[in-house]
Amino acid sequence: MKNHSVIRSFVIICAMGAVLFLFSSCNKECGHIDMSESTVAPTCSLEGMILHTCSDCGYEYASDFVAPTGHTLSKETIPPTCTDQGYDRMSCNCGYSFTTNYISPIGHALSVEQTAPACDTEGFKTASCSLCDYSYTFDKVAPLGHDLTVVETKAACNTEGFKTAVCNACEYRYTFDIVKPLGHDFTTETLHVSAKNQTGSTKYTCHCGFSYVGDYRFYSDIFKGAYSGNSQSLAKGIDTYYGKHSQTKDGSLDWAKIKAAGMDFAIIRAGYIGVKDTTFDSDYTNARAAGLMLGAYFYSYADNTEEAKEEALFCLSLLEGKQFEYPIFFDLEAQRLEGLGKDVLTDICVEFISTLQENGYYAALYTNNKWLTTLLHTSKVTTLFDIWYARYPYIDKVYSEAEWDLEKYGEHMCMWQFTETGTIDGIVDTKGESVMFDMNYCYKDYPTLIKSLGFNGF
Repeated sequence: MKNHSVIRSFVIICAMGAVLFLFSSCNKECGHIDMSESTVAPTCSLEGMILHTCSDCGYEYASDFVAPTGHTLSKETIPPTCTDQGYDRMSCNCGYSFTTNYISPIGHALSVEQTAPACDTEGFKTASCSLCDYSYTFDKVAPLGHDLTVVETKAACNTEGFKTAVCNACEYRYTFDIVKPLGHDFTTETLHVSAKNQTGSTKYTCHCGFSYVGDYRFYSDIFKGAYSGNSQSLAKGIDTYYGKHSQTKDGSLDWAKIKAAGMDFAIIRAGYIGVKDTTFDSDYTNARAAGLMLGAYFYSYADNTEEAKEEALFCLSLLEGKQFEYPIFFDLEAQRLEGLGKDVLTDICVEFISTLQENGYYAALYTNNKWLTTLLHTSKVTTLFDIWYARYPYIDKVYSEAEWDLEKYGEHMCMWQFTETGTIDGIVDTKGESVMFDMNYCYKDYPTLIKSLGFNGF
């Protein structure tokens, strides 16, 4: 308190000196008539006072000093931890604080836990404090390593083969020696062939049990009708039956000479009304041995659809065990059938050809201009079937030579029998004159089509 009195006396003396100085210096300018007073409250460490201020010139001085209030302290005790001291913190509301009464750290309360080594992890001991998060490890042991067993998985049709190393002590595993899937080994079964009233399809079955049905073939995609749309012939061939043998000098056909004459194929007659052509089997064997591709035809005498069905079934029996790169043709031209009418004759065509189609054969129609244009429903048969068309340029003088050009006529039909008087060098009759053959141009790639679809025994 003595110190505070000395300080206060010094401040008062200074203030009074300043007042006398200011008063004397500004007396001539301001009389300090309009004075205001403001009270400054004392704090913990500073005096309070009344502050006098001149409103005119800003001159001010202090009086009536009040001693500081002193700090009002509160105590907070901080307990010691494992690693830090404890103490009391003394704090005043003004922000002043200090610490006292220190207590030493209490130290860690440690317990030890052992972790055993595993295949790929170390073993060790862990010392942990129960009072805080402090811990450390010691006495480390190397990992044990994996105890591996190898299991082999064989490759299957659609899954890889591989070996798997499996640890007997943990869940660790890895694969190696990977082998590609073997792929399915399919056998095929024709479920349906493409025909007028059914969609063709093939069933594929693997030994593993997997199967699917595919290769759907629609009648409209395969049998596109009479018109080939091709202006250039792809192959040349003859058609024949047992009667040609009897016309030759030695009573048989020399198929090697036929091949040498530039023929690519032969259409041989299979039979008619329950009769097998006597040279059908030998012509099939010898023509194929000479390198010709083959088709066949059946001459019809059916006068209703029931008989057409019977003829078709008989024809199927003759074809069994043979393969044909060219169609099986229904030959409809017998003069005694001409009076049956378009409806009956067209239905007969449909019955015979559809029966062959339903049994896996590419069947088509052989006919001539008279039958095609006047005796059958032209639009129907040319829409449903390929046509082997018999018409010879010299018969109809209405057409110009250009319209009978061999390279253009195929646009109208798939196969054209353009003559019945063709000859083969070296094949002569008993008089030494050339035997005459029917000759044909083909404008459609039948071998590729028939083989790719699996028809005609392929």
